Amino acid sequence: GVPVNVALSWVEAGFATGREVWLGKPGAMEKIATPAGKTHTAGPLEFGQTYQWRIDQVGPSGVVTGRTWTFTTATCLAAEDFQSYADDAAIQAAWPHNIPGTFKYVLLATDSAGNKTMRLECQNQFEPFFTEATRTFAAAQDWTQLGAQALSLAFAGDDTNVEHPMYVKVEDAAGHSAKVVHPFTYACQSEAWRDWTIALADFSAGGADLTRVKKLTIGLGSGQNSGQTAEDRDGIFVDDIRLCPAQCSNPQQLDLRGDLNGDCKVDIEDLLILMDNWLNDGSSAVP
Repeated sequence: GVPVNVALSWVEAGFATGREVWLGKPGAMEKIATPAGKTHTAGPLEFGQTYQWRIDQVGPSGVVTGRTWTFTTATCLAAEDFQSYADDAAIQAAWPHNIPGTFKYVLLATDSAGNKTMRLECQNQFEPFFTEATRTFAAAQDWTQLGAQALSLAFAGDDTNVEHPMYVKVEDAAGHSAKVVHPFTYACQSEAWRDWTIALADFSAGGADLTRVKKLTIGLGSGQNSGQTAEDRDGIFVDDIRLCPAQCSNPQQLDLRGDLNGDCKVDIEDLLILMDNWLNDGSSAVP
């Protein structure tokens, strides 16, 4: 779970007049820096990769090799996990909705384990027949800088909801926006938590500059009357919005554990890999 822009720090030996930072994949460390202080930020590194590092101390008698340490980077970069918000007012300030008046459609939800999520409610039986919550970043963000290729978010709904198209919209600093709609209008009825992965290329194809992302919007509704009755309120929970390397878009929640070659499908190619490595225990011994 270490960030891909990892901040390294260490305790110096009393004799040290300098230091060398070594970092690399297992068995392939290289000297990457000779910092003036006792910290160094390295990266961006690869997502989900194990690295080794060490600090060699330089003193009057020469270089003393340090101990080798190991860490593994996070598989994704958190864009929003909602844990920092103290109450409804705090999350409403960060994620204001588009409905005029004093209505409160963005709420902070906390489960029994203390995990916080955003509750986005809607009354799409009334104009404008869609409800959005938008996060505006203080400074435009470069979502491509760390090699991210997908936006992933977790959501859960309620089986009493009517069907609402659910969508994510990205707007860049120049005001160009692109919207991606979930393939199933009944997704908001799922009471089980689901992961929705969207290729960043879908946003850039829609005209958004992903090197200057200014706004992120989550919405429910099509712009037409949802058919909700009277004062009925529907809603979804949203959590763990992340930037990730290339991932399979799997809205059907299929079991892809057998996808051995990473092409987002389980087929004969995966079976061939399995057969080729059958009974391989990792030993280098030759029978």
